Amino acid sequence: MVAISNSMIAVVGLNGALQKRFVMETSLVPGNVHRATRIDIGVGGKGQDVAIALSCLSRPCKLLQFIGQGPEGDQVYEMLQQTVGQDALESTTIRTVAPLRTCTSIVGADCTTELVEPSGSIQKEDLDEIYNACAKQNVDAICIMGSMPPGCPDDTYARIYQAIEASSNTKKNK
Repeated sequence: MVAISNSMIAVVGLNGALQKRFVMETSLVPGNVHRATRIDIGVGGKGQDVAIALSCLSRPCKLLQFIGQGPEGDQVYEMLQQTVGQDALESTTIRTVAPLRTCTSIVGADCTTELVEPSGSIQKEDLDEIYNACAKQNVDAICIMGSMPPGCPDDTYARIYQAIEASSNTKKNK
């Protein structure tokens, strides 16, 4: 069994997002005008959430992810730098040409409604870059989280796992 507390963990989160929370004091009524009492902005994506949680626990990780270009992608990347640190992102974040999706939660007095934008399509060059990044990792554990964006073949997670495992085993056997 691996001692997780001292282990480097690869967190794979290919479908990140900018998460907005539109918070209001009233209930959501379709067709009505609603005014927010505040707007919260943060990082979205299951893999990104896991990397942030590991960072809060002072556990080292590498976040393997696609982050779209544009202001949303820049904003999420900057927030991740502040929370998980540059070491977790360096050489493992692939900036795609597709814009980063935004997920908006409308938080009403009695319930929350989630609006999820479609993800941009991942190109073959982006996949090649993430596979290459995986092949350079030396980790003790892998955490694969969330859905895959369009353009990722069905075997993407299997290929990522194989690349990380082969790299980690090669480096440990030296």
